[in-house]
Amino acid sequence: MVTDMEGNRFLNYLLGLLISLALSVALVFVMAVIVSNVGIPTGAIKPINQAIKAISLFIGAFIALKGDKGLIKGLVFGAIYAAISDLLFSLIAGSFSPDIHSVLDLIICAVVGAIVGVLKVNAVRN
Repeated sequence: MVTDMEGNRFLNYLLGLLISLALSVALVFVMAVIVSNVGIPTGAIKPINQAIKAISLFIGAFIALKGDKGLIKGLVFGAIYAAISDLLFSLIAGSFSPDIHSVLDLIICAVVGAIVGVLKVNAVRN
């Protein structure tokens, strides 16, 4: 049986994930418009995409994560965000081909989520 507290936690996670994903899509769209009009070097696109993911993940995780165990909750949140965003952007691109970059992205997002979780838990305590 799901308690009210567990239901609220799930809704917080879902809201955080939706905000992170929506923000990622919006920022990638803005970046695509800028790249097509300004001509940013190709080598700069991947770091910019990672920054977009980190910013989106930070905001969504900060909204979603509450209570204790911020490290674990943030780690899981970041990994889930990475998996869903990889699937989402693969759908948008029309192809899904996971590779080493997908694994690295999962690790980076999990670490960012863990950092946000620790920061959030400690910020709320103080």
